[in-house]
Amino acid sequence: METLLAKSSRLRVLSLETHSTDTETAGAQIFRLDGRWGRAWLRFFKLEAGQQDAFLLNLRIAGLFHDLGKANEDFQNLMNAGFSAQPQTLRHEHISALVLALPAMRAWLSANPMVDLDVVSAAVLSHHLKASDQAPWKWGHPRTIASTPTLRLYLQHREVNSILARVQHVAALGEPPKLPGQRWSGDEPWRGAIADGRRAAREFPRALRTDPARQRLLLAVKAGLIVADSVASAVVRADEPLARWIEDVVHRPELSATDIATKIIAPRTAQVSRRTGKPFEFHRFQTLCAEQGRRALLISGCGSGKTLAAWKWAESQARSESIGRVIFLYPTRGTATEGFRDYVGWAPGDESALLHGTATYELEAMMENPPESVEGKGLVPDESRARMFALEHWPRRYFSATVDQFLSFMEHSYPGMCLLPVLADSAVIFDEVHSYDRRMFEDLLAFLRQFDVPVLCMTATLPSDRTEDLVNCGLQPFPTEHHRVELADLERQETRPRYLVRSASSSADALPTAIESYRAGQRVLWVVNTVARAQELADALSQVLGNQVLVYHSRFRLVDRKAAHERTVAAFQQSDLPAIAITTQVCEMSLDLDADVLITEVAPGDGARPALWSVESLPQPVRLVSIASRLVPARANRPLLARRSRGRSSFLDRTHDAWRSQPKATQRCPRAPRPRWSAVERDLGVLDGRVLRNSWLASRGDRLYRSVDTRLRCRGVCGTPWPWDCRGFVGACTS
Repeated sequence: METLLAKSSRLRVLSLETHSTDTETAGAQIFRLDGRWGRAWLRFFKLEAGQQDAFLLNLRIAGLFHDLGKANEDFQNLMNAGFSAQPQTLRHEHISALVLALPAMRAWLSANPMVDLDVVSAAVLSHHLKASDQAPWKWGHPRTIASTPTLRLYLQHREVNSILARVQHVAALGEPPKLPGQRWSGDEPWRGAIADGRRAAREFPRALRTDPARQRLLLAVKAGLIVADSVASAVVRADEPLARWIEDVVHRPELSATDIATKIIAPRTAQVSRRTGKPFEFHRFQTLCAEQGRRALLISGCGSGKTLAAWKWAESQARSESIGRVIFLYPTRGTATEGFRDYVGWAPGDESALLHGTATYELEAMMENPPESVEGKGLVPDESRARMFALEHWPRRYFSATVDQFLSFMEHSYPGMCLLPVLADSAVIFDEVHSYDRRMFEDLLAFLRQFDVPVLCMTATLPSDRTEDLVNCGLQPFPTEHHRVELADLERQETRPRYLVRSASSSADALPTAIESYRAGQRVLWVVNTVARAQELADALSQVLGNQVLVYHSRFRLVDRKAAHERTVAAFQQSDLPAIAITTQVCEMSLDLDADVLITEVAPGDGARPALWSVESLPQPVRLVSIASRLVPARANRPLLARRSRGRSSFLDRTHDAWRSQPKATQRCPRAPRPRWSAVERDLGVLDGRVLRNSWLASRGDRLYRSVDTRLRCRGVCGTPWPWDCRGFVGACTS
């Protein structure tokens, strides 16, 4: 065979040698130690100064070895034919790791003490996230049904020899060993190599428990190889020169404070001035937020100007350290889209990005009737950009995205891995952190503990236990009592009466209030806890008020949900006409509303909080009708004051305390399965809440860090299970 193919010949002939050297070159150029991305990568993974050269060396060696296993008959037949009805006997990266496990190969590579064989083997074996200790991705286990499977290997091909020669040059080694010429089978030398590899995979996690620096090196090399491989493959699809693309995209000048001020903050504040007819002035609260350092927790009420305060914080971060991007992360697609429309969209079209599951659809619809911020900009990716897949977002400077798009690397999402260099090069803002479910919040805590990047978390209100968790991860709360001495305007806004509260015994009891208020020309927002009740209420009100009743919940088709979203926002952003909307709690984060009357069912536990703060920017108190449950006693019609930064209001405190005082069985979320704790977990005590294993292995859906809040577990408040058979991306027990 003259040429060993690395990719299908339908694109272009790309040899195994070329792709392997391209991957090595991509890793070396992207993460070069004198570049901003290289320094950011080392900081992100908290690598020590003495590990910098070792990281780059091990990454380059892994890049050269990662596809060596493609030198086999099954894979080459597949590349030439374009398809195969039969599965390959062994996956190519499994063969690559098998070669690395040969005694002669390990002895050769061990001659350089900076080469970490286990780190290289782990990165090579798991770079497609299809390595496990059980089917279907069990390492070294044939995927065919033949009783005695064999596979022809081309390990003595000239391209394989050229790759080994390149390894020899990069690592300053002696002559490479001669690889076996016989077919792969269950016999020697392959049987011994598999046994040695599995033994190393078992021993490696134990070694890492006492060597956190090596554990961080492992993670950085694993992720770096996935990034380098994706770049080497993407530039071929897009027909881009590798070196020039990396130079143009990766090594752009850093983002300056002036860039953020002129491209995001200034046009947004000018728009606010045009709407209000008054010159825009920053509140002291917003400018003071910018002084809070690289890790902060901002807790302030809705309508207080948190988002602009966050952009001022990002401006300050760009002034104090070298970053290339600002990433604003939201919990829902609706809030991410609104964040793009109001802020990120002001940036030039080739620097802004909306990133979530239906972003392309949202952008196409947005351009049909573009808001002021995006008018005249080409936001929908063209075909050449689309061929880059996740890498198409690398040139962007400002992101409005959902949390999962970037933190999905914590669960081995391949697109999330490819976006990791962008994340490491950014100042990151997490909005609405009160709304994160237990799994997402634990991923956030693990992210904050394990990785180093400027972070601002913000929300209108947050339970004290979650506040404590974030502070323990190094976030500085703002504003504190000390700050409030000079924040009189914020104090007035947060302590003014916001609601005139009245309790109703049932929905039927609240119906007359809704009908009378609507007929009086007011805007009525009714929030319920289930879709079924929203539909029932909408039917009942429609019989009285006709088709003027708006309905918004999560079970619409995408196209219908978008239309419902737009109708509801438009109805509540004007004040001349009456409006009435029945929604589920999606309105708490997906909609920007001003209402005169808010009717809400009391939500379980902490879910009651955001409903109370979702409509609060009006100058006059809003009439709030709470449909009472056994958790909340009836109360007189009186103003409710909000003191969310100093503590929960008495109304919320009583709701929360009543929920906490119930039997544990009723505290548990009905959708959460009961926890399953293994004997090993009980013996370990789940110290610091993270348990990992199987460092050589990684497959999609595995947790990067398994985070269990032991305090909540002991109190029985949250029952989220964490299966013991998780293959960790880092691959070590950190307990």
